[in-house]
Amino acid sequence: MSTPTTPLHNGITLEDTHDAQEVYQQLSPSSANTKRTRTVAIIKTHALDHRFDIEPRISEAGFEIVKERQMEFDIETDPDTMYDLFGEDYLSFGEGPVWVYVLERRRAVEVWNTLMGNPDP
Repeated sequence: MSTPTTPLHNGITLEDTHDAQEVYQQLSPSSANTKRTRTVAIIKTHALDHRFDIEPRISEAGFEIVKERQMEFDIETDPDTMYDLFGEDYLSFGEGPVWVYVLERRRAVEVWNTLMGNPDP
């Protein structure tokens, strides 16, 4: 059974916040001693128009946006490194500016992966 998702643009989806809340609560640690961790999130060029729709979902999932900024990647200077970082999708990072976030919460990577859902549905 797949989790319902809300399409944003060109196949990008985020799980419906209401349905995902149960998952986030299950992923939330029961111990107050669990350390907060960080992860990086990138909104690519083709989805920048949806940035202000995405940010509330980030907050609703319990993330603190520690830092954010617009960046541009030069894939021509070192394509091998770009491929190592982003895999076969590396060319899309050369299409224009992206928005980069440093996010923090307990179990940040695990919760972020749940929020994003399957990268290849």
